[in-house]
Amino acid sequence: MLSGLILLGLLLRLRQYLTWRSLWLDEAMLALNITGRSFAGLLQPLDYDQGGPLGFLLAEKLVITLLGNNELSLRLIPFLAGCAALLLFALLLRQVTGTTIGSFTALALFAAGAPLVYYASEVKQYSSDVFVAVLLLWLAARHIETPKQGRDFIILGIAGALALWCSHPALFVLIGVGITLFLHYLRLRDFAHLKQLAIVILAWGLSFIILYFVSLRGLAANQYLLGYWAEAFMPTPPWAHLDWFPNTLKSMLADPVGLGTFWFLAALLILIGLAALLRRNWQFGALFGLPLVATLAAAALGKYPFAGRIILFAVPLFLVLIGAGVETLAGWFRRHDAARLGSAIALLLAAFLLYQPLSSAAQNFVQPRYYEHIRPTMAYLQANRKPGDVLYIYSWAVPAFRYYAPFYGFTEGDFIPGNKHVNDPQALLAEIDRLQGGKRVWVLFSHVYEKGDFNEMDFTLARLDEIGERKREFREPGTSVYLILYDLTPH
Repeated sequence: MLSGLILLGLLLRLRQYLTWRSLWLDEAMLALNITGRSFAGLLQPLDYDQGGPLGFLLAEKLVITLLGNNELSLRLIPFLAGCAALLLFALLLRQVTGTTIGSFTALALFAAGAPLVYYASEVKQYSSDVFVAVLLLWLAARHIETPKQGRDFIILGIAGALALWCSHPALFVLIGVGITLFLHYLRLRDFAHLKQLAIVILAWGLSFIILYFVSLRGLAANQYLLGYWAEAFMPTPPWAHLDWFPNTLKSMLADPVGLGTFWFLAALLILIGLAALLRRNWQFGALFGLPLVATLAAAALGKYPFAGRIILFAVPLFLVLIGAGVETLAGWFRRHDAARLGSAIALLLAAFLLYQPLSSAAQNFVQPRYYEHIRPTMAYLQANRKPGDVLYIYSWAVPAFRYYAPFYGFTEGDFIPGNKHVNDPQALLAEIDRLQGGKRVWVLFSHVYEKGDFNEMDFTLARLDEIGERKREFREPGTSVYLILYDLTPH
């Protein structure tokens, strides 16, 4: 059954990878940095307020240098990381919970969970974050499971030092691993291994200090990113906004864990699972709990957001605890001479938890999503554009258009890039009014900004309808990319 779940997860990830959908806004912004810079240039602060681990960026640059600049090349590392994380997660579960219904539940959620499948084919570091987290947890669990030799500490030291350069949240996992193993060997009064562990932790610390001055210091000072993720930082003092905690828990279990409908059940199982691990094997409880505490502490300090894709790395932690919670409830009934009832309840819990992820996985497998799939629109524009046509690109569509422009014969001087006018409609109107006088004006929209009842595309089109005549529209079915041709000749 474990092999079947692994195969399912690999197929889902391969299907998503091979959809060959266009890069969306965030991917395009990072891809423009990767493709437009040298290896050395990636060491400098990135354009478009992007940030990524240096190891990930350099690996991406190496891949496109060897395989060419295209979506499959850019998504290859996230795809391989997603597949490797699935395999490692199965090994980790075997170490922590064995082959139980709880471990099957956790592995099924990992295999089919929509966020984990999706980010395994996105040009961002989130899938790599998951792989790095599972790798470090697996290496640490091996120390807890059986006595280790010197080479095991060398492997852990090198893996942790490199992990910091390949994944920003690896720091939180290493904090949890370091504290757990320190307490583990201290309790055993194994001072020889404590000494080796101290050297390992020192290597991690030196690696982090170098990384901080090379890369993280600038990223931590990025005011745009700090403002964008402001609501994902824990309020201080915590009691100032107590509603932040249940709201964050609910949204986190919906995305990135992927259990929105049954988030309360998942939260309860996480608590039960954590308590069970701490009671049965406190080292494993600490190993999966402390990285979450470290991440929350960073969120309280305003250094790392606790929300959405940024904490995708924590999904394996939650899933292990959910699996432990399912198995704990089943075990309680078995100990009270109700083995069949315990198995039935465990199966029912698994069914509740898996219904939404498996349904979404099946739907996405049959009909993948192509929301910001801009390539068909670029091809249509290339075929229908005439000399002298004006081409205006809505601000949030500019990165994707810029990435694909060379593939369709467009240069930087062939289009007018829109500027961002968030919360300033009058500035947007002024920009649109400057298009007047064109016989044929193409307007392209993607990733439209909206807040409340205000939608920038609707607002822009209403103005264009006032000053000109709409001649033609194109939208590839299933996408959110819009192309409209106007005649803005003065009347």
